[in-house]
This record gives sequence, structure tokens and C-alpha cells, in this order.
Amino acid sequence: MKLHVLPAGPIATNAYLLTAAERGEAVLIDAPGDIWAEIQPLLAKEKCRLTELWLTHGHWDHTQKVQAMPFDTPVPGFMTNNVNTLRLWAARSVHEFNLSSFNMGDYINANIDATVTENITKVLYPNDNNFEGKELRLKQQYFLVSATLQDIIHRFKNSGGKINKFDEKIAIQLNDTHPSLAVPELMRILVDIERIEWDEAWSICVKTFGYTNHTLMSEALEKWSV
Repeated sequence: MKLHVLPAGPIATNAYLLTAAERGEAVLIDAPGDIWAEIQPLLAKEKCRLTELWLTHGHWDHTQKVQAMPFDTPVPGFMTNNVNTLRLWAARSVHEFNLSSFNMGDYINANIDATVTENITKVLYPNDNNFEGKELRLKQQYFLVSATLQDIIHRFKNSGGKINKFDEKIAIQLNDTHPSLAVPELMRILVDIERIEWDEAWSICVKTFGYTNHTLMSEALEKWSV
């Protein structure tokens, strides 16, 4: 078993990669979202695949910054003059193409951040039969609900709405389990950003969300190891 210390993130705090070559497995500890380009060569050298991701504390530098790019599709009503908008999202990197790496012949890592970021929305519902698929699906679901909620709140406040009256004007229907992360995400926004007390924030969530459950079959329920 080998421990690799990786200075990473915007303030160069340590991340750790623990590899077990005899089992071909690796654990990544306290890593920021933009470290993939650094650990990929190590994983290849040690002939290991990433099986676990550990976060021992919640510092902001252990996150991945992603830009949500909206794409609006008009949906005309039947035999009416009304047109609604279906807003879809694409994940975009906030980091520019690394020309220096490209000119040095490091063609893959020159654009690795964009590749990893855009994978979030490249395929809807990626296969989650392996660790990487579970991680990608969780990222995708969080990305989509977070972008949507932030967009809804932005437009609500721009129209003069008061955040403590959010549930009086906004109704959100959750279609099966995939967007269920919208509940804790709205709680995070209300409590951490809007500074609303927990009980009031929870009351707003309860009144805002509706939920439709399509199946109780165990194979259709998503699970993540804790």
C-alpha cells in the first residue's frame, strides 16, 4: 500500500491518494474537483482504479466549480397562441484550454478539465453499475437540480418576490427519485445563502415540492454507499 501526497486546490492544501497495487484499488482523500489530471497518471502507473472517494471535512476548496449553460426549447401549446419554455442544461468548464500543456505535447491534459466537466451532462442517466458511474450520476443529478433551483430563485427574486414567500408562487414537481436532491439543495440555499431559519426553510420546502413515485421495485431505486 502506498500513500501519495498531492498539493492541490486554489490554496494548495494536501489531497491524498492511497493505492493498493496488490488489489488494483485506490482511495482518494480530500480532493478538489480539478485534481483528476494529476491522479490519472498515478492510477495508471500503479495499475489501480479509483474505488472510493473520502471527504474528511467540508472546506470549499474540495469542490468542483462548474458553469451551467442553459438551452431553451420552445414548447407550443395545442390549438393556442401560448408557447412555454423547456430549459435544459449543459455542464461547461470554467477553466480555459491550457495552451502551454498543448504546446508541450500534453494534448490530453491540455483540455482534461473541460472533458471531465462536460461528461456530467454528456449522457443522461449514465450506467451506475460501477463506482465511476455512481459518482457521475450523483454529480449529474445534483448539477441539474442545483442549476434549475438557482435559476428559479433568480427569476423569482427579479420579479419582486420575497424569498420567505417562495412557496406561495412556486410549485416544483419531482418526477421519481432522480431529482430528489432538489429538497436538500433548496434547504441549503434557503439556510446557508438566504439566511432563513431551519424550521421556516423546511416549511417552505414542504409546501413547494410535490413528488410522484413511479415504482417500488428495489432494482429501480438508486443507492450510494456511505
